[in-house]
Amino acid sequence: MFVERADHQPFDAASLNLLTLLTDHAAIALENARLLSETRSEKNRFDLILRSIGDGLLTADLGQRIVTMNPAAERLTGWQIREKKGKPCSEVLACSGVPDSCQGACPLTQAARERHIGIRPTACHPPSAG
Repeated sequence: MFVERADHQPFDAASLNLLTLLTDHAAIALENARLLSETRSEKNRFDLILRSIGDGLLTADLGQRIVTMNPAAERLTGWQIREKKGKPCSEVLACSGVPDSCQGACPLTQAARERHIGIRPTACHPPSAG
């Protein structure tokens, strides 16, 4: 950036401080725009990968609320993400071999607590009808 006074005199300290502040803010705004673009690109990439996975996959937050489901998970559970996003995962999944899993030993909660990436594929499944 190039700034010049109309009278071609040097800038005083206050003016230099203001110009420095403005250029710093402009640099921050440009970096934020770059980061936002990069984040959007990564989200699009993640969404593409999620949709492409043949196995059912869903993600839940630390509160056990559903964040994402891929099309395979929608087919397996019979629910669509627009119906269950933000809902407790217990509305979509039942955990086999874990009595009262949503009240205590939920594999999703345990995996999150222990910072595991995932759980064993057979731990949770769509609730059986009936």
